[in-house]
Amino acid sequence: MSKYPLVVLIGIIVLLFYFDGRSEEIKGADVSVDSHIGNADSYYRDGRHVESISEARRAIELRPDDPRGYNFLVVNYARQREYREAVNASKRQLEVLEAKDIFDVNIVTRHAALLEVSGGYDQAIEFLESYREKFPKTVDSHVEGLKKAKEKRVLYYPYFR
Repeated sequence: MSKYPLVVLIGIIVLLFYFDGRSEEIKGADVSVDSHIGNADSYYRDGRHVESISEARRAIELRPDDPRGYNFLVVNYARQREYREAVNASKRQLEVLEAKDIFDVNIVTRHAALLEVSGGYDQAIEFLESYREKFPKTVDSHVEGLKKAKEKRVLYYPYFR
């Protein structure tokens, strides 16, 4: 009898144990990400924005393709009026969602609001125009609202008043 079948069998067993252990690591990462997201949420609700940002960053380190961590960065930075940081986190969240073929009109309009407050009406309008095909009615109404707000020199989006 040849030794090759025994070597192959041992190799398969080793691989099974290896991948089983890796799946536990992945499951553990999911639990840890959920824990960090839960902590970020609690800290945010308590107004502890620095701690919430720290927890969101830990979640992102573990799972960079999970949009929830970016969401907590956005809301915390916006709450602290650090709009450039909020815009950067929002861009990343949009990239993550789009990579998963998820398009959320609320995330898009929130990003436009951040652009309005940090960069001006024209940046917000240009950004919204890039989503006209996906959300034509929403883009039309928001672009018109932004144009009117620009004429009156007031903020269109109520988030930051």
